[in-house]
Amino acid sequence: MADEAGAAKEAVPLPSPGRPTRRLFGRVPAAGFASLLSGFLITLVIILGAVTLVLWLVYRPHKPRFYVEGAAVYQLNVTDGSVSSSMQFSVIVANPNRRLTVHYDRLVAFVRYRGEVITLVTPMANLYEGHRSFAVLSPMVGGNFVPLFPDAAGGLLADQAYGLVDLRLEIRGRIRWTTGFWKSSHYHLAAKCDLLLSVKQVATGGEVPLLGGQDCHVDV
Repeated sequence: MADEAGAAKEAVPLPSPGRPTRRLFGRVPAAGFASLLSGFLITLVIILGAVTLVLWLVYRPHKPRFYVEGAAVYQLNVTDGSVSSSMQFSVIVANPNRRLTVHYDRLVAFVRYRGEVITLVTPMANLYEGHRSFAVLSPMVGGNFVPLFPDAAGGLLADQAYGLVDLRLEIRGRIRWTTGFWKSSHYHLAAKCDLLLSVKQVATGGEVPLLGGQDCHVDV
C-alpha cells in the first residue's frame, strides 16, 4: 500500500485538453517576427539616408563658372539678308569644387544675335578639370552667308553703323562630376554669355573691347 501511495504522489498530472503545453524554445509568433523585421528595415533606411546626406553635403557638385576674357572680330558683314562672320573668344572655365573633378564632352560653340544663330555650330575638344582649377577655351566661330530674318539683318546693320553690337556666345555640351569612388550621370550644360562688343575697328580685324559684364549664365 505504501508503494502504491508513493507512486501516486510521483505521478505527473496530465495537462488539461483545453490548454496547450508551453514550450521553452518555441517558434516566434508571426506578429512578433513582422514587428522585428519592420524595425530592422526602418533602422536600415535611416542609416542609409544619414550616410547619403553626409556624402551629399561633403561631395555635392557645384556648377562650373564661365567668364569671357577677350574677343576678336575678324569679319562681320551683312549682305542680302545673310551674315558672314569670323570671331574668336577667350573663355575661362573654372571648377569651384574642392573634391570633385569635372569632365566636359560634346562641346560646341555658336553666336546668336537677337535670338537668331548667326554662325555655324563649331565643335570643340573634350575638356577635363581637376578640383579647384581652371582652363581656357578659345572657340573660333563664324560662317559664310548664314541666312537672317529681315528684322535681324536690319538691326545688325544699324548696330554696326553705331559701333556697338550685342551678341550672345553660347557653349553647350555635357558635364559629369567624378571623385575617387563615384561618378555622376551626364548632364546637359549650357553657358550663355551676353556680350556688348565695340566693333568700330572690325575693318582692321583683331581684338575688340568688351563692354559690360562678361560673366556667363550657366545652366546644368
